[in-house]
Amino acid sequence: MSRTLLKLPPTNHLQAAFKQAQSLLGTRKSEIADINNHKEYYANPDFTKEIHKKLHFNLFKRHVLPKTMEFAEKDGIFDDALPQTGISFLEVQFENTKWNGCYGHPIQPRFTMEAPTIAINKSGLFTVMMTDLDHEFPERQSRDECTNVKVQDRLVIDGGYSNFLGEKKDQTVGSVVYDYVPPHPPLSNPRKEHRYLITLWKQSKELSLEKHSDLAYAQRGTFLPSMRFAKDNGLELDSFAWFKSSWDRDSSAIMQKLDYLKRKIQVSTELAKTNPDDIQLLNHGYKPHKPLPKLPTKADLNNQYEKYQVKRKQRLTALGNAALVRNREGVETEIVRKNRYENA
Repeated sequence: MSRTLLKLPPTNHLQAAFKQAQSLLGTRKSEIADINNHKEYYANPDFTKEIHKKLHFNLFKRHVLPKTMEFAEKDGIFDDALPQTGISFLEVQFENTKWNGCYGHPIQPRFTMEAPTIAINKSGLFTVMMTDLDHEFPERQSRDECTNVKVQDRLVIDGGYSNFLGEKKDQTVGSVVYDYVPPHPPLSNPRKEHRYLITLWKQSKELSLEKHSDLAYAQRGTFLPSMRFAKDNGLELDSFAWFKSSWDRDSSAIMQKLDYLKRKIQVSTELAKTNPDDIQLLNHGYKPHKPLPKLPTKADLNNQYEKYQVKRKQRLTALGNAALVRNREGVETEIVRKNRYENA
């Protein structure tokens, strides 16, 4: 039986290659350990640089990923909506925010009026859904998952649009089944934080589903569990992100006065283009006021003098008022204010 021997390069070539690899590895470790590279990365990250990519990966793997999984378990994402099986995290960014991803951040409705930008760096067809895990249904006395937006057959999701607040900006390929509805936690429990889950589903083929914009507009979202929809249409969970939001002054406008809010924003935008002083005051909610000219009377002068004398009187500071201790006639013990600074 003949055997074929594997010819190895000379020993000196192997040693040279090993030394070269060792030097490159040492150089990379020294670059990662260099404090100046870390300062440059945190000040202004440039992902075209190899060292910034490596630092970003190390930061995500060692710190962000474990903490994010911990927060997801604490917020009940895996118990209430998703199975905990090898899921990656989705890069999501809302307008007027500096977060590169929603990993349980509290975001108020005023910052979510327009759809977020979702980064998908993969090939294929995807379905994106945003659902409210704590939507209240008073008629059923329950909290269920409610869909706020669903976009299918989409490769890239461009943010900064809302069909309720203005013209749609994104022109990428795909179909919107449920139009984007901004988060609107109800006033019934203002301190209740609602969890909004954004999921990315991998499609094996194009989906042909009927658009339900009228239904979504009427209900401000539609009751639809994510896992049931995925099971019925053969979708595979790819990644997710979530954020929390509670009631604020803009929630009622989204829920009950959306048409009025839309017209108000459009009119303010048109008026702001002219830029006169009075229009700017109107946009800021101030009504221009021009006092009528009149001659000063003796009563006016007396009133101004009395106001000036009152203004000159020396008053106790807030700390002095809080620490005020006084005795009243007929009272044996000392009367102390409850809001005394020592007990504050």
